[in-house]
Amino acid sequence: MRKGVHYPHYIKRMLKRNAILWKRWRLSKSLDDKQAYQAIAVDCKKAISKFLAARELALIRKNNLGSFYKFVNSKIQTSMTAMTLKTSEAAVVTDPGEKAEVFNNFFSGVFQAMVFAPVLKNGLEVMVLVQLHLHQI
Repeated sequence: MRKGVHYPHYIKRMLKRNAILWKRWRLSKSLDDKQAYQAIAVDCKKAISKFLAARELALIRKNNLGSFYKFVNSKIQTSMTAMTLKTSEAAVVTDPGEKAEVFNNFFSGVFQAMVFAPVLKNGLEVMVLVQLHLHQI
């Protein structure tokens, strides 16, 4: 199955020209190069939006309900893959509870919370700065 948009040759040429002008502008920092890049960038955006609009209009005019739903579902579909994590011992973790433990162990070493806590000293309430780690919160 092909993924992504396959543009016609005239748009591909415009995108190549856009990339060339962008590189030229980034290297030279010239105002003329910047204006040339911005002009071709606007032209590319217009050409791409016009191409996509024409493709959608052709889909609608085709009057095929199945291809319409296929198009719509391809736009709203998301794919969720099972994320795996490696622990500090290089063990692979897939269980959600174990993943939470791996994240907690990592971030408790990175982040610390600083809070003022009231403590009684010699009958007086004194505010003391206390350092907490995430696993203590």
